Amino acid sequence: MTNLLSTAWLAAAAVALAACGGGASQPKTPAPLPDNYDDMNHEQRIQFMKEVVLPKAKDIFVKFDAKYADMNCKTCHGKGASTGEFKMPNPDIKVLPGTEEAFMAYIAKDEKAARYTKFMAEQVTPLMAQLLKRTAFDPKAGTGDFSCGNCHVSDPPHPPLPHAHHDHDHHDGAHEGGDPDAGSAAGSAAPAH
Repeated sequence: MTNLLSTAWLAAAAVALAACGGGASQPKTPAPLPDNYDDMNHEQRIQFMKEVVLPKAKDIFVKFDAKYADMNCKTCHGKGASTGEFKMPNPDIKVLPGTEEAFMAYIAKDEKAARYTKFMAEQVTPLMAQLLKRTAFDPKAGTGDFSCGNCHVSDPPHPPLPHAHHDHDHHDGAHEGGDPDAGSAAGSAAPAH
C-alpha cells in the first residue's frame, strides 16, 4: 500500500509540475531592440554591439587588413573592454593631431596614416554613423554628428561635435585581446571641430 501511495503521489507531482511548466525552462526570446542606440538600456547595448556592430565592423576591418581577424571589443575599447568602462573616445587607440593643419601634415608624411584615414573616412565612419543612427561628419560642409572624435582623442583636444558623446558603457567585458591601436586615423580628412 505504501508503494502504491508513493507511486500515486509521484505521478500527481509529475502532472502538476508539467502543468506548471516545470522541468527544463524554455529559453527566453530577447525583446526586439529599439531602433535607436540612445533608446537602448545597458543589456540591449551589449546585445547590439556584440550581435550587430562587432560583426559588421570586423567584416570591413578584416577586408582592410587581415590582422583584424581576431577583432573584438578591446580592439576599439582598449582597457575599457576588460574593466567594464567603455567610454568613447578612447585614449587607448591612436591619438590624432587636434588641428586640421597638424592632421593634414600627419597624413601627408605618414603613408600608413593616410591609408587608415581613407579607410576610416570611407568605410568605418559611415558604417558606425549608420548603425548608431547618426550622420557622418562631412568635412567639406562641416555637418554631421559622428566623426574621428567619437572614437579617438586628439592632441590638442578639440571640442566634440553636437551629440558626439559616444558612451559605450554597455559590454560585459567578455571579449579580451585585439589591437588597441586600431588605426592611425579615423572619420574624415581632418579632425572635426
